[in-house]
Amino acid sequence: MNPATIIEPHQIRDRTELTLGQPACPSCGGNPCRTPTFCRACRDADARKARGEKSHYIDAQLWGEPARDFPALLDRSVSLERAWAQLTRHRSVDAPRATVEALLYELRTHGLIALKNPNCRQRLADLSDMQLRSVLAALIRLRARYVAVTDELLIALDRIRQR
Repeated sequence: MNPATIIEPHQIRDRTELTLGQPACPSCGGNPCRTPTFCRACRDADARKARGEKSHYIDAQLWGEPARDFPALLDRSVSLERAWAQLTRHRSVDAPRATVEALLYELRTHGLIALKNPNCRQRLADLSDMQLRSVLAALIRLRARYVAVTDELLIALDRIRQR
């Protein structure tokens, strides 16, 4: 037998540790790391900060009008924080009164069919929770005068409100 092919017992143990005993992730401490992409991004950000480089995000005050479509959020110039803020944006800012009135007019004249209109859906998305409740209350009050205001419309709006 060739002496070069003989494996000593300590070599087997070391080889096993290399394949099974991975070091813990320096970012999250997991072994193995459960979020390698996120941890790599964190290490990159920490390295940039240590070198004194600028961060890869835009201050929230400089955002301006948020993107209305999802593909715009996939652009590399959009920071992860901005994309997350846009996707998880709560309806807490009131829409202009004209938007509420336009939505109310559209819903009371066209009824449930109006919800298929992209403009109507956008107006609904722009409303705060309180404004949506007031639209629902107004439609309930106007129900006797407008045939298009049906139970189905009110139920659909209530489901939208609950989301």
